[in-house]
Amino acid sequence: MRFSPDGRTIALCFFGSEIELWDFETGQLRRKLTGHTAAPRRVGFSPDGKRLVSGGWDRTWRLWNVESGESLFNSPQQPLALSDVAFSPDNRYVATCTGSWKDWRQPGEVKLWDAATGREITRLGEHRFEIKGVMFDSSSRRLLSHGVQGVKTWDVEKQSLIASYGNGHTVTSAVISPNEQAVMIGTTRGEIARWELSSGAVQQTYEAHAGLIFNLSMCDDGSLMAGGSQDGVVTLWMTRTPTDENAAGRLPNLTVNESPPLLEVVKQWASSSIGDETSSNP
Repeated sequence: MRFSPDGRTIALCFFGSEIELWDFETGQLRRKLTGHTAAPRRVGFSPDGKRLVSGGWDRTWRLWNVESGESLFNSPQQPLALSDVAFSPDNRYVATCTGSWKDWRQPGEVKLWDAATGREITRLGEHRFEIKGVMFDSSSRRLLSHGVQGVKTWDVEKQSLIASYGNGHTVTSAVISPNEQAVMIGTTRGEIARWELSSGAVQQTYEAHAGLIFNLSMCDDGSLMAGGSQDGVVTLWMTRTPTDENAAGRLPNLTVNESPPLLEVVKQWASSSIGDETSSNP
């Protein structure tokens, strides 16, 4: 599931081969995108919200016109299923990665494509095993890939590897901090760790969940981060010491208990927090 940049459209992919675009304000289905021959796994909007990229189990990625639903491009089949797709913030590139939990021991590839034409620009490289996700930094100059072999960062212009770290960690989710100095990662062991983006040095690690972490998401100013896990719990983390004296007091009000629990735990680290540049390991 992905929101469009203006927040008005939600793109959903299901176990079938279709992608659905829904109007967030009215709750009405706008259109269905058909063309994949197997279930799409990931979707992403272009920065201007006019195009959608999708990739899936049919080992192809596709480019769509959001307004008309027209298929603009269909890639050749890749060696493995597409595990993630992403537009660069400057709208020039599409990044793809491959990997499958069914064939997780097979090497996953990271590729760059021309977002305007669909032309393959380069195969940046591979992970030894399955790759679970890719993301650009805000400058579009660096690309991060993560998976069973840890994390790798790539120089987009030079088309080369910058750093590789975290080998031995199966990274299930990652998010780059807004200041682009750190990457927050979630693992199959339920850990959340803060790694320095340039070197991969581990700065802090927390045992956050009882199961693997499905997803991490950080707000635009970097003050809060949410994590969702296989244990049925969503945790909300204060990632830096608040300057607003009322900020800490507001967090407990976000706790909601449901059955099964979806929002259950709110953790605060006001003086020693996982995103604070000045904090130290507890």
